[in-house]
Amino acid sequence: MINGKNILLGISGSIAAYKTPYIVRELVKYDCNVKVILTKDATNFVSELTLSVLSKNEVNIEMVNDDKSWNSHVKLAEWADVFLIAPASSKTLSNLANGKCENLLIATFLSYNSFVFIAPAMDAEMNEHVTTNNNIKTLVSQGNFIIESEFGELASGLSGFGRLSEPKKIINHVIKTLSSDLPLSGTVSLVTAGPTRESIDSVRYLSNRSTGLMGLSIAKELARNGSEVNLILGPSSYKINYPNVNLIPVESCDEMYIEANKFFRKSDICIFSAAVSDYKISNKFSRKIKKSDFINLELEKNIDIAKELCKNKKEEQFCVGFALEDDNNIKNAQKKLKEKNFNFIVLNSLENKDTCFESFKNKITIIDNHNTINFDLKSKKLVAKDIVNHIIKTK
Repeated sequence: MINGKNILLGISGSIAAYKTPYIVRELVKYDCNVKVILTKDATNFVSELTLSVLSKNEVNIEMVNDDKSWNSHVKLAEWADVFLIAPASSKTLSNLANGKCENLLIATFLSYNSFVFIAPAMDAEMNEHVTTNNNIKTLVSQGNFIIESEFGELASGLSGFGRLSEPKKIINHVIKTLSSDLPLSGTVSLVTAGPTRESIDSVRYLSNRSTGLMGLSIAKELARNGSEVNLILGPSSYKINYPNVNLIPVESCDEMYIEANKFFRKSDICIFSAAVSDYKISNKFSRKIKKSDFINLELEKNIDIAKELCKNKKEEQFCVGFALEDDNNIKNAQKKLKEKNFNFIVLNSLENKDTCFESFKNKITIIDNHNTINFDLKSKKLVAKDIVNHIIKTK
């Protein structure tokens, strides 16, 4: 599962950092491309040169190097398929959990949107402290994976829990999590996301304000839970480079339907989150329309992708739709639930300000044939977790 992957290893200031060359060596055995971020404190415990030689890459320490060149945390985050932070000291755990961006490692973590594995290492009393446990709970709730510390002899001379897990165990934990030990392992998912554009002429088009962020977040969460995801994405400024997510870019409703139709029958889970244009231009112009006082545009209805596909869904397929309403919200969503043969529908309301389109947050209601569940306002990343967790619970 990790063969050939780009692995970013973050090393913080714990004496357990002396084990990290063995972690790098094990990753290289799997043909992984390894880059290392070393905090300033960690340089007291492990050699930059050793890590550079073993990884065959320069080690990143400061945001700005001595020669004034910049280590871009954004580029490091975009490069990595997996981010492994080992060891994570008590201080680093706190900074990760609270977003305290005081070094390159934390800045990269805050820019990263894929799989994060964190292996804590500290003395027993620190490991057992309520603050440390709360920080770990926060990180888990955000979707990060914790590789628990082990019982053993510690740097203080005492024995207890807090010892960094051994390198091979750390690697095996990553492999196991990314392969089979997940709720949706063995499933294939289809996600439609973003807007569509319906050309008027060679320059102009009909569209809407959807960014695709909600659909991208859902695709990532499905993949995080073990599913192989085909993401059909309309025009979006958001990028995605995520393990087990196959991106299929499209522009128009017709293009999205053609691609969705290819994957629908072999998909176990289908989530129709795209904001597809209801209409397209009947008389599309081949050249740019010149400015004039009056122009008549003839519209015709686009195919309803979700309705068309779901009317022939197999009994074992699980289909989820979205409804954006501004009047009789529940009633209209329930109507769409039945008409389109969904297992459940996610209701967005335009009555909620600063949500839905062009927002990083959303406030949803999940409606199925038996229940109506209201959720609090959350980031779209956490909304995606709620949606996927509901699929796992009810599928």
